[in-house]
Amino acid sequence: MARVEKVKGLFGEEVRCSVCGGDPIAVWVGKDAIFVCERCAIEILPRLLGEAIAIAASDEGWLGFKRRLERLEKNIYRGALAAAIDLLGGEIRDDSDA
Repeated sequence: MARVEKVKGLFGEEVRCSVCGGDPIAVWVGKDAIFVCERCAIEILPRLLGEAIAIAASDEGWLGFKRRLERLEKNIYRGALAAAIDLLGGEIRDDSDA
């Protein structure tokens, strides 16, 4: 994930949120570039991810869903923390053992 400002030159000035067409704040570049605005990142994409893990776990029941949800939560926190460290700078200490 990257800030749109860092990569706008690669995609042109008229990039739009891939979900709603709004002003994007971040981009994920995989096979295609996926641009996302703040609203869609907070409100829409989590719903999509939740539905996707529910479908993936449909043959395994609640335990499979819970296991996938825990993995999703961990990856969201890790991604947000990595971005915060990158954008805000500094080192974050783990005081959980103290």
